[in-house]
Amino acid sequence: MATLDLQRNAKLRELLARPGLLRVPVCSDALSALVIQRLGFDAMSISGSGSIASLLGKPDTGLATATEIIDRGRQIAAAVELPVLADADTGYGAINNVRRTIQGFEAAGISGVHIEDQVMPKKLGSMAGVEVIDAAEMVEKIKIACKSRRDPNFVVIGRTDAYAAHGIDEVIRRCNLYAEAGADLLYPHNILDRNDLAKLARGVEGAPLLHDVVEPQSTLTDRELEDMGFKVVIHGRANILAQAKAVTDLWTYYRAHGETKGYLDHLMSPADWSDLIGNEAELNIRDLLD
Repeated sequence: MATLDLQRNAKLRELLARPGLLRVPVCSDALSALVIQRLGFDAMSISGSGSIASLLGKPDTGLATATEIIDRGRQIAAAVELPVLADADTGYGAINNVRRTIQGFEAAGISGVHIEDQVMPKKLGSMAGVEVIDAAEMVEKIKIACKSRRDPNFVVIGRTDAYAAHGIDEVIRRCNLYAEAGADLLYPHNILDRNDLAKLARGVEGAPLLHDVVEPQSTLTDRELEDMGFKVVIHGRANILAQAKAVTDLWTYYRAHGETKGYLDHLMSPADWSDLIGNEAELNIRDLLD
């Protein structure tokens, strides 16, 4: 493995070991990843729904292949130096598929992935009708994921989507089973009720908890989540919703006015843009020969 990848994996483990809540902004592509890095965050994650929307213009319903998503992860990891987490959906099949998925993401420079217990074909986690596989099958997926990584610092995250169909007690049961199977982090998805979240935090042992703030339904703050006992917070949809809103506003203005000069205050300056994408370094690439 590349030295940078090993360093990033070790850095992620260090961040998870630190006291307090770890904020992990979520990107949809390499450009938004560069913005997150530029703002000084310590780690980032790739949105499954956001990257699929950016890549295919489609919802996150299992349409993208493992190859497409791993390639997207490779592009993003190559653009930044921070540890990057990725959404590996269901592992794209049974345990043999999970093994290949883990190896693919690790080879792509990703520092950890979350695997969910949905039935295939999967649905967006916040959609109605989400179904989950038997917990014992998911335990096998987590075990094989842990045994498939080359670097022990690569983080395996066990996600459960059992809440809507089975309630908080089943979520707690599954989280504890997934922690026992070796998951480094637990990701119970789409739980909005504060009392259930607090019960979850009290009832889960063996691995720390990640919470996905799904806007606009969820409005929990970092302080509230930390006080409950969560370790990691992500905002899975915020980045792609912001991108879509910004592009819509731009072209709505242009359509209405026939010009963009009145919209310049909403655009990044050319100097900032050049700095963000590393234009000077690319133009002076021959300096590396000296």
